Amino acid sequence: MWCIRKENHKKLVDACYPDKKALANAAPEFRPKSNELGRLVYYAQSKPAKLSKLGRYLIARAATESRASSRSNTTKTKALFMITLGILQELLASCKTGHAYLASAFQNVLICALSVAAPRGSDASTWDLDICQRVAVSYALYVQSMPASEVDTDEGMTHAVFQVLSEMQRLGQGKVTEQARLVWMSGVDGLTHSPVLTTSAFPRFLSLVLPNLLDIVSPLHVPLEKTADLSQEIDADMPPLQNAPSNAVPEYTTRAALKLIWNMLHRTDATQLRIFVMNTLAYLDGECQRPSSWEDNEWSLWILALLVQWSPPTSRYIVPHALVQSLTMTKNASNLRKTRLLQTMHVILERRTDIVGLNMTDLLDGHVYFLLSHVQANPYDLTTVQATIDAICHLASYTVYSDQLDDFVEQFTPHMLRVLQDSHLSDDTKTHSVNALLACIQALVRTHTQSHVPLRTWSSTEALLSSPIPAVRVLYLHTLHVYLQTEAWLIEQGVAKREPVSECISFLHTLASHMHRLAMQGLSDTTKSSTPTDFALMNQVVHMILQVAPTAGVLAFVPPLLALAQETSAPVVSNSALVHHTLTCRWFVGAVFAQISNVWQQQSILDYLHVHHVPTLRDMAPMAPDLSESYDPSPLEIPHFGSGLYSEAPAYAWDTPFLIEALSSNVALQKLAHVNAKSLQSWFQRQWTASSGEVDAATSARPIFVPTTTPQGLSRAPSMSPSDDTSIDVRTLRMALSQPSAEDGKMSTLLRQESCRSPVRSPASLSSAPSTPMTSRQGSHMMPMSDARTGGVSAVLDRYTSGRTKRPPYI
Repeated sequence: MWCIRKENHKKLVDACYPDKKALANAAPEFRPKSNELGRLVYYAQSKPAKLSKLGRYLIARAATESRASSRSNTTKTKALFMITLGILQELLASCKTGHAYLASAFQNVLICALSVAAPRGSDASTWDLDICQRVAVSYALYVQSMPASEVDTDEGMTHAVFQVLSEMQRLGQGKVTEQARLVWMSGVDGLTHSPVLTTSAFPRFLSLVLPNLLDIVSPLHVPLEKTADLSQEIDADMPPLQNAPSNAVPEYTTRAALKLIWNMLHRTDATQLRIFVMNTLAYLDGECQRPSSWEDNEWSLWILALLVQWSPPTSRYIVPHALVQSLTMTKNASNLRKTRLLQTMHVILERRTDIVGLNMTDLLDGHVYFLLSHVQANPYDLTTVQATIDAICHLASYTVYSDQLDDFVEQFTPHMLRVLQDSHLSDDTKTHSVNALLACIQALVRTHTQSHVPLRTWSSTEALLSSPIPAVRVLYLHTLHVYLQTEAWLIEQGVAKREPVSECISFLHTLASHMHRLAMQGLSDTTKSSTPTDFALMNQVVHMILQVAPTAGVLAFVPPLLALAQETSAPVVSNSALVHHTLTCRWFVGAVFAQISNVWQQQSILDYLHVHHVPTLRDMAPMAPDLSESYDPSPLEIPHFGSGLYSEAPAYAWDTPFLIEALSSNVALQKLAHVNAKSLQSWFQRQWTASSGEVDAATSARPIFVPTTTPQGLSRAPSMSPSDDTSIDVRTLRMALSQPSAEDGKMSTLLRQESCRSPVRSPASLSSAPSTPMTSRQGSHMMPMSDARTGGVSAVLDRYTSGRTKRPPYI
């Protein structure tokens, strides 16, 4: 009976080696005997458990050949070692189900081979590349055929792959030849195409591979201009690295390294991409036994931007988020590093690369946290602070949704309020922090001149007027004025429309309440007094509000102005500071009423101010400071009320009924407010306080239409009924606003009926014929009407604004 003799594994291995005479002629292929190798592979495939014995025997042979090579490095010893590697390589390629059995042989034989191939003596570049090439091919075969499940579960296999890769690193670093780098990359190429990089072992392997790859693509190897050109050709097919030319030039090696980086990035998910970014930052920081690379600003920016460009679109958002996180979390980092990261954000966003899932809110918060921490640590580092502000502007330029700029402006508010409420910060630190945040808003407004930002986005910022720090109030009012100037320009250019009442009335109510409190600060209590600069800037802000939101501005600011006029009408003689504070309040009321009259073409009020008010407040206009357009940590010189031109503030009685009647009779205001004269009169006559103004803001209160007569067949809702003929209960008004009655549908009809009883006059007729109350006024201060008309709008505004530029009427 025929039977197959059981072969001994040692005999099968030994039979693969040529005899001693043939060894001398084995070069350059150094291949095992093919027939005998086929028997060995068949033996291993039929009995995978025997792979352990085969592996141990190959380890013993490799150790023996290594010792012989160290004593006498001849062609014979090299041939024996190359054939041993060839046998192992064939087993790795053929026995793909026995990885676990061959893990030990894989590790020990390849490490032993690298020690044999390592350079001897002082020349570190003389590697035996034949042995190294066979090691790289064996490594690629092993890792490419490893199942991902075994990498996560079999620590022995993972350890073997990691150890061999660690030993191979010497081929790709230091002063080695381009061919040695290509041999190393041929092994890494197998790793990039293997399941290993999709497992939890990814961070371990990336930390080994990436520094060498970045060395090869750095400017120290090939100039950045050439590297950038090569990166554009990365999609073109390259020949296998195993077939790389022996006389490879640095450009060829750089292109191969770029291809490997592209392969890895192209396969990463979001988690792996974050690891990739952090390892790249560690390399740039000089944490990989290399010097810092931030000095080379162009390359560091280019390589970080490349991570975004080459990663999958669904994962790209990780890169900017990781950069911002590194910006805010890294302690004791150099200013150069911070600046480079900010510049990188600019480069990434300017490229307009398609980035899915970019969280603009988180990115802005990260920039703001970094800005605040840096300003609070070193407020005079203008370079880094300005770079951060520029980065925020670039971030806003990357538009993801239509209202993004609105949200950006609104997002600064909680940061500013948090700074002011922080009891651990000094007043100077709070000032610098708020200054930096407001500088960001100014920069956003100035750089996005074609984008309309509604007034409502400033809600809650008015709380800065309650700050006891004068510089904070000044900086806030200045920023608000810059914003309003931009909005007025957009309206002039036809890019935006004037703010409707419903959109901004709530914010203006609150702003008016805070301005009223600020104006009265120091007059009726023991708190720190407001400053002349506060009044100058408040005047500028209100003037611009009357151009941007003329209707809402009148409705929100006239009641507080009338209340302020009443509260500052009493005489003051005891204290020079109080005298000038009181006179400045009166000036402020008159200046705003002059601008209201200018906007609404109400000549009668201008005549009244010219005759009765201006002569009592000559040279009282405070000057607004000339503030920088960018962040400036220099302390502001803010004057306070003290001695001046006046020794007393005599009693002054405003003709409030005349002012109310003049404004209420303005038909243009009635139409734009969708009310009649009686409604406006009731709105202006009500008792206003700062607290009631905040309640108005909470309900977005506004006057409601009050018909003078009830049309036939129309029943009046109880909530709309006035308590008498001259006033309306404010609470009733607010209830009517929150619960519109069925009568609202008749509003336009009633308005047309009311308009017929009060015909509209042109601006020319308003200028040439003063209103009835003005013509009937008598008194020693009355000037001839011809003189009043001669003075007109220009004269009154010149006296109230110290010759500042006047704006054309906005109706």
